[in-house]
Amino acid sequence: MLNDYKCALEVQKEVLSSLPRNNSKNEKQYQEKIEELLTKYKEEESLVLSEIIKRRTRYLSLEYDEEIDTLTKQKELLYQKLPMLNKYNSSYEKSTLDIILYELGHFYKTDLEKVNKDIAKALKIFADVGVSLTEKDFIYSYYSNNYMKKFFLPNITIEELERDFEEIYWKCPDIITHITLNLKHLYYQNKKKFDQYYEKEIELLQEENIKEKYSSLYKEIEERTANSAYILQNNLLEDKLNINDYTKEKVIKSYSQLIDPPYTEKTNSNIKKLYYSVLEYKNYLELDYIAKDIKELYKDKEKYKNIYNNKKKEINKL
Repeated sequence: MLNDYKCALEVQKEVLSSLPRNNSKNEKQYQEKIEELLTKYKEEESLVLSEIIKRRTRYLSLEYDEEIDTLTKQKELLYQKLPMLNKYNSSYEKSTLDIILYELGHFYKTDLEKVNKDIAKALKIFADVGVSLTEKDFIYSYYSNNYMKKFFLPNITIEELERDFEEIYWKCPDIITHITLNLKHLYYQNKKKFDQYYEKEIELLQEENIKEKYSSLYKEIEERTANSAYILQNNLLEDKLNINDYTKEKVIKSYSQLIDPPYTEKTNSNIKKLYYSVLEYKNYLELDYIAKDIKELYKDKEKYKNIYNNKKKEINKL
């Protein structure tokens, strides 16, 4: 559009330069032509300014779709429950004790505040299942029992816990390892309660159809994000997107690489389906190495037969 104006101005300049101005009559015609062009371009300038203000007002009035955050929170809550529906996950994994105790086992990579939060999370998981633990359950070592006595005290402050931990740690650097192993032992001691609890949880989740709900929320968030003028505008302003990629010519060229014309609403629908399929395949490829390892291990499954049960018997005897 701007180039069109520049070309038109150059043409008008040439027209003006070619007009004769050698007498009063020609000079008058020349001035009239200038007045005519000025009037025309002032009118167009007024229209352009009006359009700029109109568009500016519209862009400044764009608001973020708060529903995206609401739906995202709902999706995240459902995502946390999805592992429960995996029939290959034990109640140890369904409860997320596996993650919490893994983090506790790597306490040296974090700080004491995180360690205490993980212990508190683990205790809550036991409580949810119906197992109320006390310091008497922590019998792995004298030091772990001593620390957990303090941990269970009501109204104890973080500062007091840190002071007690530092005092105990110098006497027993393995104290957190002892607490972690103790919690694992308590899980196996109460495994039936965990299994029963999560069997009921699975029944409830299946009744709620959380897989379908999660999928639906995911697509709605994607749809709202893609159609949000506010997000699109900010992405362009922050150079996350290049506006030149959104010209009509570029879009048609991209379409032509995937599908033959004519392009209809069904075209968009099919391209969205392709997008989700490619996304799913991309996610699969990121985890493909795990699947390959599992297949290799499965070929030698006879080597590992009864190892778990035999080890568990040995532990129980000890």
